[in-house]
Formats: sequence, C-alpha cells, structure tokens
Amino acid sequence: MKKIIYVLMFSMIVVGLAACSPSTTENPTGSNSNTINYSEEIPDLPILEGMTLEEFTEGEDEYFSDAHFLVEGKEFESFLADYKEILVGEGWEVIDEELPITLSVQKEDRISVFLASEADEGIILMVLSK
Repeated sequence: MKKIIYVLMFSMIVVGLAACSPSTTENPTGSNSNTINYSEEIPDLPILEGMTLEEFTEGEDEYFSDAHFLVEGKEFESFLADYKEILVGEGWEVIDEELPITLSVQKEDRISVFLASEADEGIILMVLSK
C-alpha cells in the first residue's frame, strides 16, 4: 500500500513540474534550434530572455502589426546586432540597418522593422511587422 502511495505522489510531482515548466513554441522555421521561443502575436519572431511584450496592436489589411517590448538585462549598443544574428540564423534577410537603433528584415512575404531606444528600465523595442 505504501508503494502505491509513493508512486502516486511521485507521479503527481512529475506532472506538476511538467505543467509548471515554461512553454516553448515549436520553431516554425523547422530549423534544428529548439531553444528559441517565438511570439504568438508575430509569427517567426524570436523572443529572447528578458523580452516582455508590453503592448500589441494587430494590423489589419495592408497595415503593420505593432508590438512594444521591454528588454531587460541587455546592452543597448549591442542588442540589435545580436538580435540580427539570431534572425539571420532563423532565415531572415537583412533589408536595412542603422544599428543600434533600427533593423529591417524580410522572410518570405513577411517584413519586420525593429526600432530600439534606451530607457531607464531597459531597452524599449518597437516591432512593426506585416
């Protein structure tokens, strides 16, 4: 009887830990990288540790979707350059860049523009995507 109780308790702990673990959206690019989380709001947009979505407006028809992120724990001067490396590794092509402030990329028929600004609380990252 004790063994059954121990097995049930162990099973509940394992299920509880699995349910509380952070979710990782499957990589839509099909690449071997499974350590990158992706935005639910903007497909194919990698979300890094320290990036928190603050505001999102869905674009309609020919208008861009607009997302505002707060990025904490990253250096402003190198953030977009580092993010560009991740995007290129995920299949994005750089269209234009004025680092460390702006970056424009394209992947298939999707275009994303990143505008970064330094703030007291971290980096404010505005993403326009269509």
